[in-house]
Amino acid sequence: MRAAFQIAEKPENKGKCIVVIIVDFWERYLNRLLFLELTGRFLI
Repeated sequence: MRAAFQIAEKPENKGKCIVVIIVDFWERYLNRLLFLELTGRFLI
């Protein structure tokens, strides 16, 4: 978020739309659990 604000404050970005994507970290663990269920191995 901080980087997005810093970029948005630059004069060359005046009037532009800055998009920030915030990752949901639970997805990483969900994928690991699905992989474990399918293969019997847990991803590190």
